[in-house]
Amino acid sequence: MKKKGFTLIELIVVLFIMSIIIGVASIRFNVIDKIKANMELQTLINDVDYAKMKAIATGQTTYIKFGKDSYIVKIHDTFIEDKIFRQLDYITFLHFSTSNDGNLIEFNSNGSVTYPGTVSINVSDKAGNTKNYELVVIVGGGHARIREEQKRIHTY
Repeated sequence: MKKKGFTLIELIVVLFIMSIIIGVASIRFNVIDKIKANMELQTLINDVDYAKMKAIATGQTTYIKFGKDSYIVKIHDTFIEDKIFRQLDYITFLHFSTSNDGNLIEFNSNGSVTYPGTVSINVSDKAGNTKNYELVVIVGGGHARIREEQKRIHTY
């Protein structure tokens, strides 16, 4: 009587073929780049929340200063070397509509924002796919969120 089933070699061959197909598909559809770009966006919002909490915890003003493809989170006190510097691979900061003259978001010791506003963000992966977002920071409680940038429709 012959038993029905798969041998170990047959299972290993099937797993090997499946891993090749999944590897090619992930490269083909840029899944890894999309995941990394989303992780950078999530890290950005986490760092904004960190700056707010750091200002409340230390009782000192904390700021986030944006560059073209990087940002720094730092306490204003020059004697404390507690800063975060992030160089970004997928995110580019395009436009800053804050109430100060530069690219700065500042949190006071109570967690409120001195310079509220929006920061336009361009996220592009290695395949050239781009998507625009906005980092919105409001005065009341220093809340921050990232949203998809709204398409502006001109009416005449």
